[in-house]
Amino acid sequence: MSHHFSSDFNQKLKKHLSKIEVIEKLKLDINTIHLSPGLLKADLLPPDVTYKSFVADSRGCHSAFLLFSNPNGKMQVAHNVQKASEARSVLGNRLNWVIEPPIITGFFDGISWALFHMNYPLSHGRIKWVVQRTLLAPAILKWIAGSLEKSCQKLPAPKIAAFYNEPVKQMVNDDDFSPDIRKCASDTLDSLESGRWHPLFCLSHNDLWKGNIMVPSGSKNTDKGKFYFSKFRVIDWAGSAVEGIPFFDLMKFCQSFQVQRYYTRKAILTHCRILDCSIKEARFYLIAALALLGKNLDQFPRSAYIHLSHSLFHYMSTFV
Repeated sequence: MSHHFSSDFNQKLKKHLSKIEVIEKLKLDINTIHLSPGLLKADLLPPDVTYKSFVADSRGCHSAFLLFSNPNGKMQVAHNVQKASEARSVLGNRLNWVIEPPIITGFFDGISWALFHMNYPLSHGRIKWVVQRTLLAPAILKWIAGSLEKSCQKLPAPKIAAFYNEPVKQMVNDDDFSPDIRKCASDTLDSLESGRWHPLFCLSHNDLWKGNIMVPSGSKNTDKGKFYFSKFRVIDWAGSAVEGIPFFDLMKFCQSFQVQRYYTRKAILTHCRILDCSIKEARFYLIAALALLGKNLDQFPRSAYIHLSHSLFHYMSTFV
């Protein structure tokens, strides 16, 4: 099936959106919509890739953002919105402001879409990026710790076995992993089966890196191109889990944001305090999270998964 949208399809979509009352009240210029899958080639899209478009207002300024499922994954945006809603419910009002709900959602020709207020990606420029990560990192680390404290929970033994024991057992016997990872996986499994370690679960985003952190529109002066960091947004909750495994989000974020060593270690110790676990058991959590990810790769290439596992494990090992 072709992943391209015909010009006729685009015109019908714009006509459909122009009749929606909320969009009309926001005075959005529907003709500025140009759906694109980003850097990927449209004819090679996996189901979980979405089309995106900025939407301008009557002044010509970007004021909204349209997310549109591709034809091979028609429910992807609806799924993303639902998972984000579940995460908001778990976090409660004190923490869920980082997840912005859509202005409106809908279906067109059986394909799900959602319209959001405008948020801005972080800079690719070296100097701006250094400033951004320096200002944002403390707030995001505080939010990650708060989310863990709010959502961590005990679950029945059968779920622990399914989410921890079985995936880790597979990792122990997987020759694609380095000897030190397999040794740590073996230690993890031994601690689980002996009952010496009693892991907890928590809300996990499962892809918390620079690309999924954004700055809300109120934090950017579009005339001068400067950023002011009062708040941030976390997007793309499609792979999140209410019953997730701690430490994966923390380590991926710290590595992506190049967080200073002192603050990364401090964040690890904060997680250990909240989870009532040792530094050694912190590595067990990461191993378990990586092992579980390996059972749910979907469109994620296995070679990229193996690389990610080694990268995060060795990154964490430098702190613990």
